[in-house]
Parts: sequence; C-alpha cells; structure tokens
Amino acid sequence: MVLDPGFSAFVDVQNDAARPISTFTADWREESIRKGIDDIKCRLNTNVAGARLAGRLLTDIHPLLRSKPENTKEIAASISGAASNPNAAGVVFVLASPTAVQETPHFLKCADLFRSHLGVKRLDVVLVRWENLVNDTHKPLAVRQAEFDEIVANTGDMIEQNGWDVGLLHSVNVTTGDDWETKIEGPPAFADADAVVRGAARICSMGNSVDPLATDLKWIVDFYGRQHSLNQLGPRQPLLDLAIRQEVGRAVSAGKLWNGRPLPHNRLCLTSELNPRLVKCYRFKSANLNISVGNY
Repeated sequence: MVLDPGFSAFVDVQNDAARPISTFTADWREESIRKGIDDIKCRLNTNVAGARLAGRLLTDIHPLLRSKPENTKEIAASISGAASNPNAAGVVFVLASPTAVQETPHFLKCADLFRSHLGVKRLDVVLVRWENLVNDTHKPLAVRQAEFDEIVANTGDMIEQNGWDVGLLHSVNVTTGDDWETKIEGPPAFADADAVVRGAARICSMGNSVDPLATDLKWIVDFYGRQHSLNQLGPRQPLLDLAIRQEVGRAVSAGKLWNGRPLPHNRLCLTSELNPRLVKCYRFKSANLNISVGNY
C-alpha cells in the first residue's frame, strides 16, 4: 500500500485501487480487538470481571489509534496485568515539544480510559525538547530554552487539571548547537545515541548493512527525502530524529528514565507518529500503542 499525497486514503495498488482508509481501518480494528480480547480472556482465566473490563478498554481505545498495533501479545499482557493489579500498572506518554500542547488532550483521553476502566492511577509523561534544525537553530539559545520551559509548564497544567500527578512529567532537555548540521550536546545518553546514529550513517554510506539500526536509518533518510515538508529540514534532521527515537525507546523499554526514576514494571507506552513505520524506529521492547491526534 502507498499513502496518497493528501494523507487522506491508503491505496492498495494491486488489489483495491481506491479503497478508502476507513475500510482498511475498520478491518484491522475489528480483527485486533477480537484477538486482543481472546488473549486477555486466556490470561485472566477465572477473573471474569477483570476480563470484561479489560475487553471494554481494548474496544474503547481502538477508535483512538492511528495505526495497527504490532506487539499485540505484549499489549494484551499489559492490559491483563493492569486489570489484575492496577496499582502496579502505568501509562507512559511520549511527547515532542513542538506539538506537545496540542496533542496532550488526545493522550489524556486515552489515559482516562485506563483510569476509568481499570483503575490505573499512574501516568508518566516523557516530554522531549525536539527541535527543528532549520527553524529553531537560528534563535538565541536562551529563547529556545524559554520556549521549551513554557511548553513544559503548559503541558504540566493540563496534566494536573486532569487529575494526574504532574510530578511524573519528565521533561528531557535535548540540546543542540546553533546550526542545522550540529550534533546533540545533551543529555549524555542522547548525545551517545546521536553519535551511534551518525557513525552508522557513515558506515552505511560505504556499503550495505542489515542490522536493525541500518534498516531504520535507510528508511528514515529515504522517507524524509520523499516528503516535501521533511526534505526541507536538511540531511541532518532525520539522523537527529532517529537518535531521539532510539534513546527514548531504549529507556522506556528498560523501565528507567534519565533522572534515575523507574517506570512501572507493567507499563504501556503511547506515541503519536504520523507514519506507523516511525514507531518501529523506537525499537520498543514493551507494549506500545500509536494514537491519532487529529491533524497534529
């Protein structure tokens, strides 16, 4: 399948030349819900009430998803675990600074389903300073920092107003220099991830490589090159964006963030990537769902 230029419909060039996206969406949602509920029933076994609530959550959250879940067994295990022990479960958001304020209400809607259906009380929010190297790097560093601080404050207000613990908002101040060819300067884990990605890019430029990082690298560079709005950001942006995704995915999968605070053992991570292939760039090893956030 290929995506049409207006992002309004998927077109299966072999079988369904103009089949609308809503039809594809209904197909995978129905199948995903059925398989998920069957898996949950098996996992909860005699906990009929828990299975019923978990099934309702799965049914209610699927209309909010942008793309088909890939790790269905991990998702069913996470939701089943939350139904059995909500106090040991949690939801994790991954937000990017440019769109965090606009997207947070959509994320909170999903978190509210976990709270209302299963009684989940913990929400961790990872808000990354994720800069556009063309539009942001010409600004004075102090201005860029102030803009990020304001985004963190506004996002925190929404989280607190929704009844969640704002103390679990983890702002990640990823800093870069003042030109669009610059590298990530901090935090150290992100600088290390950036160095790994840039090194992989040099190796890939000299020959073929089939490891997962090289696969993600080739895909994201090609994808940014094909999209007009992304292509304008220059050749450095896809490498920086991949490094951020890789490090966020590593930390969430490991269950420990950069300030040393552990995440719940049973956690489900929410992202909002426009293209489902970008979700794979995180290389999550724990349950995750990719949600729709309207036009953002």
